[in-house]
Amino acid sequence: MEYVLEVSNLTKKYKEFKGLNNLNCKVPKGSIYGLIGKNGAGKTTLIRIICGLQKPTNGTYSIYGNKNFQRRISAIIESPSIINNLTAIDNLKVQSKLVGMPSYDEIDELLSLVNLTNTKNKKVYNFSLGMRQRLGIAMCLVGNPDFLILDEPINGLDPEGIVEIRELLLKLNKEKNITILISSHYLDELSKIATYYGFIDNGYMIKEISKESLDKLLQKRIILKVKKVSQIIPLLEKMNISYQVIDDENIILYGDIDIQDLLSYLKNNNHKVLKVIEKDETLESYFMNLLGGDSDD
Repeated sequence: MEYVLEVSNLTKKYKEFKGLNNLNCKVPKGSIYGLIGKNGAGKTTLIRIICGLQKPTNGTYSIYGNKNFQRRISAIIESPSIINNLTAIDNLKVQSKLVGMPSYDEIDELLSLVNLTNTKNKKVYNFSLGMRQRLGIAMCLVGNPDFLILDEPINGLDPEGIVEIRELLLKLNKEKNITILISSHYLDELSKIATYYGFIDNGYMIKEISKESLDKLLQKRIILKVKKVSQIIPLLEKMNISYQVIDDENIILYGDIDIQDLLSYLKNNNHKVLKVIEKDETLESYFMNLLGGDSDD
């Protein structure tokens, strides 16, 4: 697997406090990487370091295998750097000059991409928060970067604005092949777009996992305790129920199962179920189980 970002034992100290603590992570090329952690966990510190805004105390990181990444990476940290008394098109012209673009040829395409064509001559102070976020993303895309970093991109947005940002990010990832790292507290929304996750706590990466692997862990499941697991397996296979054997007495069943129908079926076939546990985990509950406690966010 090819990685856009590789971080090795990254540490950032602020006097006696460690913002990052020997953190390791890898962002796969082409992924939408969801960076998840409580306030103060180290997410923004990590982002600021890999964007070159802070220096680490110890450890290393590389983007595409080196640090010559100025044209390949772009970011919005906390809020877009927008000039309020300029129009959308003029903000993009300023950004083009800042990154050394020789012309403004791509501006119309960028405005169309973020659905701001009809308001390109409107002063930004008249923009809604969602429009400002989309303009900020357009400014990030000046110069055609292939790694986009966003820190809380949907904070404060209404449901319509959230959907607009979601659809835009999916489009950038799928059609423009842009790898995206997103730090967000909106886990339900993040679960709709992320293809890879990193869970951070106290400056340490506690878990990295692909969407496919996580979905298997989060899918609805039922744990049955019976007298002998081997005796009910033929019945489960007859019902096309996916399962995983734990031991001689316990088995996990996966999928959308009518538990009452299942229990009746097993009973009618002379198999007594001793115990039933139903589990339906979410991304948020999975994260909290990793931490071993309740969220304060």
